[in-house]
Amino acid sequence: MEKKKRLINRLRNKYRLVIMNESTLEEKASLTLSKLNVFIVASSLVVFFTGMLIVIFAYTPLKEYIPGCVDRDQSRLLIDLAMKADSLEYVIHANDLKLRNDLNILRDRPDTSSADFNSLDSASAASQLDPSERELALREEVKPEEDYALRGKSRNASPALAPFFTPLDGMVSAKFDPLIDHLATDIVSKSDQTVRAVLDGTVVFCDWTSETGHVIAIQHSNNLLSIYKHNSVLLKKVGNFVDAGEAISIVGNSGESSTGPHLHFELWHNGTALNAEDYIVFK
Repeated sequence: MEKKKRLINRLRNKYRLVIMNESTLEEKASLTLSKLNVFIVASSLVVFFTGMLIVIFAYTPLKEYIPGCVDRDQSRLLIDLAMKADSLEYVIHANDLKLRNDLNILRDRPDTSSADFNSLDSASAASQLDPSERELALREEVKPEEDYALRGKSRNASPALAPFFTPLDGMVSAKFDPLIDHLATDIVSKSDQTVRAVLDGTVVFCDWTSETGHVIAIQHSNNLLSIYKHNSVLLKKVGNFVDAGEAISIVGNSGESSTGPHLHFELWHNGTALNAEDYIVFK
């Protein structure tokens, strides 16, 4: 206690600051101070100038000179540029996949999305893409059966729209009817049945929607587009090349508009909806 009292007394001890004329020793001015007063005044000045600096650098263009501080407009611009760069990267990747699939189609190859064309030279790439003798023999063995299946499942064949593979074996529960805006054919089947691609093509859409559930769409040659809705599981991704009859999904009951396990199948040609039963025989 005594030490504290002594310290307080020392802080409160008053000192007199005198300004005198050196030659005449005449007192011009004087100021009575204490250590406590000097400390309070000095602290107040430090707080005041610190606050002024904060206000100046926070609300004036001078804040741009602070390292790591970015203006709001510049920050928004940087965010927009980052989003655009991300979008461009996605588009470039999608175009790269499309180019690879186009090359596969021109070379009459199946899905080779796993092959890295950038890291392989032409010789090694050709060796990986060329089918083996066993695969060629298997193709020759299976080809007659595939041709028979395709011809047996198609009707009204035309050079531009045939042959088609049946996407799902089942019973037609809802027919194509433009008058009620039902531009599709609904096929009822067991929930564990696989949905197959009707033609060779490239997957252009593969996603979930609240109304139609899991949806997959395939772009075919001759401006043909096939769409498969209400699936339970999707087996392909955007950019994959699929063969006719290849499994692409599992039939399901997904989506708010579905009333049971079935496939909602749409077939479009040059932007016009087609009646699938005119070209495909469903059991």
